Amino acid sequence: MVIIILILFFILYTYISHSTRNYGYLSDLHHNILRHSSKYTYSIQHNQDKLDSMTCNAFYQNNIIGTLIFIPWQIPHLNNTLYIGNNLHVMENHRNKGVANQIILKTANTVVPHGGFGLFSTSYKLSIPNKLSIIYWTKVKHNINKIPNTLQFATYDTLLYENYPTHPWLNVSTIQRKNYLKYLQNNGMKFINIYDKSLTIAIETIIDSQNHKVAQIKWFWGKKNDLNTILANICALLKHEYIAVPQLTIPTNIWDQSISYIYCKPSNLVVPELKESHIYGWYLDR
Repeated sequence: MVIIILILFFILYTYISHSTRNYGYLSDLHHNILRHSSKYTYSIQHNQDKLDSMTCNAFYQNNIIGTLIFIPWQIPHLNNTLYIGNNLHVMENHRNKGVANQIILKTANTVVPHGGFGLFSTSYKLSIPNKLSIIYWTKVKHNINKIPNTLQFATYDTLLYENYPTHPWLNVSTIQRKNYLKYLQNNGMKFINIYDKSLTIAIETIIDSQNHKVAQIKWFWGKKNDLNTILANICALLKHEYIAVPQLTIPTNIWDQSISYIYCKPSNLVVPELKESHIYGWYLDR
């Protein structure tokens, strides 16, 4: 067990110390990898939910001041369990004290000894191996347009699966998909179906640095050309003036980006290639 902790510690230090830039929690990790206060304690909580998720909590004076949710994703014909890391958060007055670093170490120490490995996304490029994909967004302003009858709000259990991504890691049971999609819905994600195009879109509302209310298309199942034809209609349905549209090529003005990385990847694990439709439709860690 001590050897495992030392290996994870070395991996995190090597990866983070060679990052091209450091922001937020990554800065916390970089500057505090060897410094941590003993006044914090940590525990792993099994959430007893349909996702079989766990939460690593950080405590200060018996109050929770930091959390990370990690969700197992069972991939058919794979002996190792993928864990999706979501919602890493440390209260502002407890940042830059090594708390995020310890949360990650405790989490990794929980899943790696049992053959687990992780998936996470960040807005920042890191000089680390095992990058899975990168996607960019540009912000566009649209005039309010009419709402066609074929464009309607959906729920996690009424999505259209005609263009569901065919990547092997997403080829899981219907129950597992729906449980995870319900988790996304409960955390504020909105779903829209465009029935005449067999298109499903997932959107989060973001208030950006310009105080604009933006409908960010997090992922979609369908054709990109079909999506581009109904952007104004989506704005009308959501009553948003702006919409953030995903693309795979680097735009002139990047509004946001998401880079997915695999951590603690088993040496014998071969990651199936992601095609364009897989990246646009990737709904796990984005």
